[in-house]
Amino acid sequence: MVDQLAQSQSLALAKEVIQMKQALHKLNDLGFTQVPNEVLDDQKLKLSDKGLFSILWRQADDWQFYESELIKRSDDGRDAFRKSKNRLIEHGYLMIEQTRDKNGRMSTAKWYLN
Repeated sequence: MVDQLAQSQSLALAKEVIQMKQALHKLNDLGFTQVPNEVLDDQKLKLSDKGLFSILWRQADDWQFYESELIKRSDDGRDAFRKSKNRLIEHGYLMIEQTRDKNGRMSTAKWYLN
């Protein structure tokens, strides 16, 4: 019973995060889409990770989006998207700063690409 409640709360939180508006900030702005060779040559990243990075990199600075919109751009699904996002974080290509409102609820997240 406790496990079911915890699972239910975890699922509700995950859905809330997907529906939350995000903001993207590039640390480098070259004015056109030019993906750094370091990302493309990194053998620790999967092709799907490099694809997600490229899609994010091509967007304008301060681009407003929902994770659910990004997930719909491919038939890979939510889990594959999250795995790619987490690998980009793990390898230092993506940082996410989560802010909270005055009531302590999660607010807009800022995504930083490097």
